[in-house]
Amino acid sequence: MKRDVTKKPKKKGTPKPRKVNPLKRIELCNKWISETPRDVDSYLERAEMKYLLRDFEGAIADCEVVLRIKPDNIAALNNRGIY
Repeated sequence: MKRDVTKKPKKKGTPKPRKVNPLKRIELCNKWISETPRDVDSYLERAEMKYLLRDFEGAIADCEVVLRIKPDNIAALNNRGIY
């Protein structure tokens, strides 16, 4: 029997994407931000979670905070344009 070479073989054991609870992630980001207020990654993570919750103004506000800390942050500039 010939193998169909037009189909990609399935990878066995490929993990499914984890489901993220945005509210819990926001709480965790808030904790990180209170501990290290200049950590731009925490603000970017929180902005993404706010975006998932359709809190666009909050997401943009977090991107603005990142840009005040690090004006050349590409991720914040990009996300601010998307949100």
